Amino acid sequence: MFPGQGAQYVNMGRELYDSESVFRESIDRLSELFGPWLGCDLRTILYPGAEANSTAARNLEETSMAQPALFTIEYALARLWMNWGLEPRALIGHSLGEYVAACLAGVFSLEDAVRLVAARGRLMQHIPPGVMLTVNLPEVEVARYLTEDVSLAAVNAPGLCVLSGPEENIAPVERELTQNRIACRRLPTSRAFHSRLLEPMLESFAREFAKVALRAPQIPLVSNLTGTWLTPAQACDPQYWVQHARQTVRFADGLRCLTERDPIRALENPVLIEAGP
Repeated sequence: MFPGQGAQYVNMGRELYDSESVFRESIDRLSELFGPWLGCDLRTILYPGAEANSTAARNLEETSMAQPALFTIEYALARLWMNWGLEPRALIGHSLGEYVAACLAGVFSLEDAVRLVAARGRLMQHIPPGVMLTVNLPEVEVARYLTEDVSLAAVNAPGLCVLSGPEENIAPVERELTQNRIACRRLPTSRAFHSRLLEPMLESFAREFAKVALRAPQIPLVSNLTGTWLTPAQACDPQYWVQHARQTVRFADGLRCLTERDPIRALENPVLIEAGP
């Protein structure tokens, strides 16, 4: 399982970088691949000296840097587990995390994944500011708050959803929820992912996929967009990935898909491992 944006912090995986050669080699390789797209060495953001920690932390708050950093850490962790002999029977990611899963499944090469993740982070960095709000309600109950400007960004559990949109539209919902004693909390992000605010970037993002080769997954992969197994046709369709950036992350459905007995994949009683910060 690969988490999405919001989990990052300075020095994530530092002990592994210092002690595990497979992890370190993956970090070094990805830092070199991301270098031309980011204009910096990612290792100076991930593992700065003590005097640069505060600067690196601010950089990791920026979407254009956070997404490449998370992809790098999660990919390196997966390679470390696989080097230890743990081969995944299936993969699932949350938003950005699906790119790590898809890369490991062979949907796109590591070099193309770097191009796409860098472009995704850069384009999202330039969307208008917004707010994401976790709400302790099931999807059927949170639906009453949805409007053209308030989107359902994610369904993370049967009773846990995320709303997303401009500050002026989310703030009244937040006040009403608080007055009704319904638990809610803002996520530490300056952008409203999986909302209408992303729509101006989608055409540019689609053009990025014209530059990469897409293939059918070689390891079963659960889709955020559908909440069930990703098909070869979806994996190879650029519009799937464009809609993946805009539409609701159906993570709860995806977990249900993994934990329900599937006679084809035989994932009975699976062990779920989060490869993230």
